[in-house]
Amino acid sequence: GYYPEACHRDFLAFSIATSCRESCVSIFLCSNVLSTAKLGCKLDLDFIVRNTWNCEYNPKTFPAITIRIRKPRSTARLFRNGTLVCAGATSTDESHRAARKFARIVQKLNFPVRLLNFQIKNIVSCGKFFPVHLADVRQAYSKKCSYHPELFPSLFFRGLPGVTATVSPNGSIILNGKFHPTVYQSHSSYFCKHIAKHRDKCGSPIPSRVKDEPCSVALHSSKSIRIL
Repeated sequence: GYYPEACHRDFLAFSIATSCRESCVSIFLCSNVLSTAKLGCKLDLDFIVRNTWNCEYNPKTFPAITIRIRKPRSTARLFRNGTLVCAGATSTDESHRAARKFARIVQKLNFPVRLLNFQIKNIVSCGKFFPVHLADVRQAYSKKCSYHPELFPSLFFRGLPGVTATVSPNGSIILNGKFHPTVYQSHSSYFCKHIAKHRDKCGSPIPSRVKDEPCSVALHSSKSIRIL
């Protein structure tokens, strides 16, 4: 059958994806947030693992409990001294909400839990760009780059304090570091501005399905950030 709305949506996604490629727009999506917190008391891990769902504990391999929740989709590790490490959230708000849920799970087991010293330790965001000459980038920014293709095919760009960009030859950029989400635009623009000078116009293009995917996500996700 013919569905005008679906066709219009597909055409709009294709148009935005095409304009993104032509104007060198990169879309960065937050893929993981790592946070830590203190629960304010010591924990009996054996008791918790016996009375909690979606919980794993093997003291011979790792001295912490692994707990998973679905909303928001996150994984936490609880240590005996009351330390909580939360990972898997896609925003700082989700990470804080997940930490509160994990603390509530332990609190229901009659532990005097309080969520203390919540901190964001690391944020990972990913984006698609265009093919890049990594050797030229290393030559131009030798003091800021680390590139050893015989050991690892990607380049590490450390242009800002506390933030590292992992750049692949096909144009994939991963920002890794401890920074506030409000500075996504400035950090992403900084790396894109320096890498855009060494664009590989003759390189093999990224498959259209992979290139269009981040652009189509931007139509339906409010967490995506377009960097001009």
